[in-house]
Formats: sequence, C-alpha cells, structure tokens
Amino acid sequence: MSSVDEIMADEMTLETAALEPLHGEGGRTNASNQTQCCRGVSLFILDATALLTVITTATVFFWRGTWYIMDNIVNPYNYEASGWLSFVFGFLTIIVMHMWQGTFKRLITRKKNAILWHILSRLHTYILAFGCVNHWRGVWHVWDNYTGSGFVSSLVSIFLSLAILWLFRASRNALRPPFYLLLDCEHKFTVLTRYRTNISNDVYLYLLDLLFTVIIIGSAIVSYWRGVWTCLDNVLFPKNTELSGWISLGIGYGIIVVCYLLQYCAAEVSRRLRKYPRIIFEDLYLLILSFATVNVWRGIWYLSDIYIIPDKPLISGVVSHCIGLVIVFTMGTGRSLLTTGCAIDGELGDGRGVLFSHYITRQGNQIRNPHKVSVPVSMDTADSSENPETDEDYQDNEMGYEDDVEIRSSGRLGKRRSSTWWLNHFKLWYL
Repeated sequence: MSSVDEIMADEMTLETAALEPLHGEGGRTNASNQTQCCRGVSLFILDATALLTVITTATVFFWRGTWYIMDNIVNPYNYEASGWLSFVFGFLTIIVMHMWQGTFKRLITRKKNAILWHILSRLHTYILAFGCVNHWRGVWHVWDNYTGSGFVSSLVSIFLSLAILWLFRASRNALRPPFYLLLDCEHKFTVLTRYRTNISNDVYLYLLDLLFTVIIIGSAIVSYWRGVWTCLDNVLFPKNTELSGWISLGIGYGIIVVCYLLQYCAAEVSRRLRKYPRIIFEDLYLLILSFATVNVWRGIWYLSDIYIIPDKPLISGVVSHCIGLVIVFTMGTGRSLLTTGCAIDGELGDGRGVLFSHYITRQGNQIRNPHKVSVPVSMDTADSSENPETDEDYQDNEMGYEDDVEIRSSGRLGKRRSSTWWLNHFKLWYL
C-alpha cells in the first residue's frame, strides 16, 4: 500500500471515530448518544467559562499588579526615566531568556526530575512574564511621554502599528487571553521568532531575528494596544472611570461571546478561501477580536482600580499581582501571561486560524498523558524535512494553537475538504 493510501486510510478511520458519537455504533441507544452530546455541550460551556472569565481575569490581575508595582518603585517621580528603565529592563530580560533557551532545554527536562522541572519552568515563566510587562510598560510610557495621550496620538499609534503588523504578517500576535491560551504542562523553553531562525545554526542571525521580533513586532503590538486603549479613554465617558470600565467590559465580552459562538462559521469561510484572501479575511476577523480583547482587559483593569484598595495603589498592585499569579499557576496557565514569540498570519490552514484555544480538554489530555509530544499545526510551511534542526522548536507553539495529536490528525481531514470537518473538530475535543 502506498503512503498516500495509508494516509487516506488513516483519515477514513479517524473520520469514522469522530462521527461515532453522532451516529452511534452497534447497540448504542439514542439515550447514550444524547448523553454524549450533552457532555460535549457541557464541556464546551465550561471551557468557555473558564477561558473567558477566570483565566482572563487572573491574567489581567497579574499584569495590572505588576504594572502598578513598577509605577511605584521604578523612579516614580520621573515619568520619562521610569518608562525607559522599564523598557531596557524588559528588553534585556526577554533577550537573555531567549538566548539561553537552548541551555534551559538541555538542563531542565521533565524526564530527569519532574519536581525540579515544575519549579524551574514556572520560575522561568514568572521572570519572563515580569520582563514582558516591563517591556510593554516602557513602550507605552515612551509613546505617552513624547506624543501625549490625546485622541490624535492614539490614532497614530493604532494605524502605525497596524501597518507594521500587516506588512510583516504578524497582526495575530496582538491577541491575548481569552482568544489564546498557553499551558504550563506544555512548557519546553522554546520561543518562535518571526523568521524561524535556529540559534544552533547561526547565533548572530538568530539574534538579529530575535531583535526584530522584540523591538519591531513586539513594540508594534504594544502600540496597537496603547492606541485602542487611549482612544477608548478619550471617547468612552472619560470623566467616569467606573462607567467607562463597565461599558468597555460589556463591549468586549459581547463581541467575544458572539465570535466564540460563530468561530466555526468563520473557520468555514476561511477554509474556502485561497491563501491571500484567507489572510485578509482572518486579519480582519482577528482585528475585531483584538479590539474586543483590549476592551475586556481595559474593563477588568479599571474596575479593579475602583474595587481593589483604590486608595493605596502599591498595595492594590501587590494584591492583584499575587491573586493573578496564584490563579494562573494553580490552573496551569501561567504561560498565558507571556507576550513572547511570533505567529505568522495565515500560517494555520484549514480555517484553524480563527478558532479559540481550549482549556479543559487540553489540560485533561496532558494530565492523562503527561509525556505526550505537542504537535505543531501552526505553519503551512513548517515541514520538518526542510528544517530538521527546527522540528523540535515547532513542536511548541508559542501562540497557544491546538496541539493535541488528535487535532493534528483532524487537520488531515480538513485537507479533504470534508463537509463535517468542523463537527469532527468539536467531537474530537469535547466528546
């Protein structure tokens, strides 16, 4: 049997398994099928609840707390100097942690010492997250210090950043939770750069790629967030922070819930488009989602300002920082605090570029199979035969795409343009 025949046979087997809960098999009764469907819907709702509320809120808490801590301890009386110090500290932290990732991967492995791996991987996440917050704070302060925080400045920030992100096909990196999610149990100390260079091949080329990813792409992402946030500050009840926060939260969650429910419809549209129309469609769709995400974060942030020890910013920041950190690490989603790595627009084929991340099912799969290898489905061109040295790097997707073995297999189904591919995807995750 040829390799093509073997692949087709595997696809047919998986498709049958995926549709099994729907059609039933042998003596399965309608009641058992209904139970399976109810279980799937329940998991879908629980997944959405955990991702959209608890994990997202905890992530914002950590960022808000860390930001306010830095506001109070890093030259608080000199706004310009404070911003530049944060930028330099964050930039150097990210660069150093990225340059040493090969050493971390060699010395800290789960198979050698699971307990030590859990401790050091989370310490690595915490240090890198702290650096990410400082990098964002630095870029944000530099913009505010030299251009002001008015409406015109916010529009310049938005359009300039979008031009850069669209030019380099990196606009999907503006998304944060609740759209994407990274699990601690998938930690491999690997971060993808924009041009996917490998440090083991050419350290200087990798450094250039890393500098470009952090300074240009990373700063453009911050600029987009800062522009949207500042624009909302100027137009959405600027004199009433509490009302502005509630409305922002409502707008954000309203858009996200609609997009979450329609994600498979959007994926079907994306799946039917060719490469460049698909990239344009996904960029516009994800632009709406990124706008909603900024609104959610802004709403949670401002309402926290109102309700969490409002008279003492430093104490409020420490409390927020600790609460967020405890929740994300307890739920195993600490890596969602990070803003490192770089995904490429359109690299996820078959409509998967507009699908939300999963939490409950991914976490459950990792608990049942802690040594299962994460599989890349994020790059149309990520062929390990062309880049054997980077195959291991591609096994860890830094933007939280679906990376379970079953989903890799379901991606094969999509290449056959099955009319029920989206149902297969749902069944494989939730049934």
